Amino acid sequence: MITAHDFLTEGQSQAVTQQVKDLSWLFQDRDSFYTLGAATYQDNPVAYPFIADAFNKPMYHTMKELYEKLWRELPAIMGVDLPCSTPFRGFGLAGFHIFDSKSQGLSGSVHVDEPYDRLDLSDYDWRDPFSFTVPVELPTLGGGCDFWFGCTDEDIEIFEAHNELPPETYVPYELGKLYLHDGKTPHRIANPNPIPDGEYRITLQGHGFVTDKGIIVYF
Repeated sequence: MITAHDFLTEGQSQAVTQQVKDLSWLFQDRDSFYTLGAATYQDNPVAYPFIADAFNKPMYHTMKELYEKLWRELPAIMGVDLPCSTPFRGFGLAGFHIFDSKSQGLSGSVHVDEPYDRLDLSDYDWRDPFSFTVPVELPTLGGGCDFWFGCTDEDIEIFEAHNELPPETYVPYELGKLYLHDGKTPHRIANPNPIPDGEYRITLQGHGFVTDKGIIVYF
């Protein structure tokens, strides 16, 4: 299940987009796209806490209002009466995916989200993992996410072993919406059309979990 919630206005999305581009010197080239911030699924688990510590300060300094808005509003979106934050030691702030014309309409690999397997969470009694995406800039021809509702990760592995996939459900993104899901439904980044020169797909990305003391958000 995925739900969509109002989060950023068009003007706020444009402001965040500019802030992300102002930090282009921190973009990490992932071959067909870029990331801004530490990413559990891309970075070596041993190095991840140190990468997070290096990125968090400039990102928070530049986008303080965005992060404080996220931490303030996410509990209500989730229906949880708990405080929300990112521990700055060992966890990366919610980060960004940046796609431009070099992606050539690339869609991501089908996966489920299990970032917690790449973190040391021994100090946390945690539950209810989740993932979210907020598009802040989209190309003219749009972008979204493919989901395989009713399928498990094991189902997808069997289909892929035979070089085929069942029909997907394409969820088109709307600017400024926060898309929330538990990460357990197989899904992939969907770029149904090539991105023209000079256009971008930029999305705020995050994962999290719930503890008795609060909600932890990271990427």
